[in-house]
This record gives sequence, C-alpha cells and structure tokens, in this order.
Amino acid sequence: MFNTAIDDNEFIVYLDAEINGKRSFIKGISPSTRKDGKQSYLQAVESTVDAFLSSY
Repeated sequence: MFNTAIDDNEFIVYLDAEINGKRSFIKGISPSTRKDGKQSYLQAVESTVDAFLSSY
C-alpha cells in the first residue's frame, strides 16, 4: 500500500493485493480534512480497503 497527499487537499491510497491467486489493484481518493474531527488519513485507508473487499 502506498499513500500520498497532493496539494494538502486529498489523500490518494493505492492498494495492490493478491486474493485467491488473482492480483488486483485499487486507488482511493479522500479529502485531507474532515468536518467531524476524525482522522482523515485513517478514513482514507479504511474506505479504500472496504471498497477493495466489497468486490469479493
């Protein structure tokens, strides 16, 4: 997994994994700030992993 912030406005999360012998890749983009005070980095990673796993 590789994470980066672009222009301090968003996090881009790249996830590359192999499940059941099939290699898959997903890219998630999330804002770098949240109005509810939660950690935006953690939310970016969690939402990308959730989206990845929803296809299995």
